Amino acid sequence: MVKTSEWIGEGWEMVKDDFWNFVLLALIFYAIMSVAGGTGIGVVVLGGPLMCGIFAVILHKMRSKAAMDFGKLSVGFNFFVPALLAYLIISFFKGIAVWFLVIPVFFVGAIYMFVWPLIIEKKLDFWQAMEESRRIVFQDLLAFTWFYFLCSLIIFVGMLVLGIGVLVTGPIALCAQAVAYRDLVGLAEEPSVPETPPSQE
Repeated sequence: MVKTSEWIGEGWEMVKDDFWNFVLLALIFYAIMSVAGGTGIGVVVLGGPLMCGIFAVILHKMRSKAAMDFGKLSVGFNFFVPALLAYLIISFFKGIAVWFLVIPVFFVGAIYMFVWPLIIEKKLDFWQAMEESRRIVFQDLLAFTWFYFLCSLIIFVGMLVLGIGVLVTGPIALCAQAVAYRDLVGLAEEPSVPETPPSQE
């Protein structure tokens, strides 16, 4: 079920085939997060919607096989509330995990790595997306945790290259996770109307 090497390999191929656009996508993301970090709570507020936006761009490219559409970054803000709440809760769980050393953080990260595409693709609310991601990952928790650890390691290696390497390794890791989502859940049809958030009724 878990195809670690295949997913990471396809993630690399995606980035390699559209290298500079992925670098630009990562640069936009990290620039916004860097500026947001200077406001104190900016990262907390924007983190979830931006993660949803990043996956919206990647999944759109996978689905359409067309040029990268940077406008899809704004999709996450159509799901602002569920993305924000998911980001807050996942960050809280990771904070608790830190108290039990580093390894549990990777378990938490693995359990919730599909939350962002589930929010934008399935129009799920934050808790529904978290539970669905947990259900998927719990089918083989150790294997998914290993996959998530390797994705995190790829990002970390990029940070060691003067910090700028993450502009390449970050997209590789996220593309690998998007490929995993595609294989395990499937991609929704490209919406013919602007994406809308889940009903709050």
